[in-house]
Amino acid sequence: MKFEKFTIKAREAIADAQRMAGRLGNPEIRPGHLLAALLTQEGGVVPSVIEKVGIDIGNIETETARVIDSYSKVSGGSKAQLSREFHTALETAERESKKLGDSHVSTELFLVGIASGDSKAGQMLQRYGLGKDALLPAIDMVRGGQKVTGEDPESAYESLE
Repeated sequence: MKFEKFTIKAREAIADAQRMAGRLGNPEIRPGHLLAALLTQEGGVVPSVIEKVGIDIGNIETETARVIDSYSKVSGGSKAQLSREFHTALETAERESKKLGDSHVSTELFLVGIASGDSKAGQMLQRYGLGKDALLPAIDMVRGGQKVTGEDPESAYESLE
């Protein structure tokens, strides 16, 4: 997995997820941390994708907080490690990016990666009808049919809405 193949917003979301896990005392960075980072990211497109599917973003934020609250906690100064589920979500996002013909992996594909997995966050998204089959058409609408061709495509999506 090459982090330089992630968009700027995608890299920021990973860093935010890592900081969140550390702040909360979670020994692993999990998909729920990434989802929370995506939902609250300044200038992020994930809330727009969820709204295009017709789901109330507030419900997803509340459920994501519950998922994160269920994670194990440790005290001490150890650095949180990436969980297997987190790796799987990123790998799935990378595969979807290639299928779409994108040059970089963008944040909305992290959402697909999370929803495609069996993590608690993924199962929650699926319960809300936010599986891959619902997300991909919504992503296309938010993107306006554009492909990701650089590090900063998310800023261009805002003008399309």
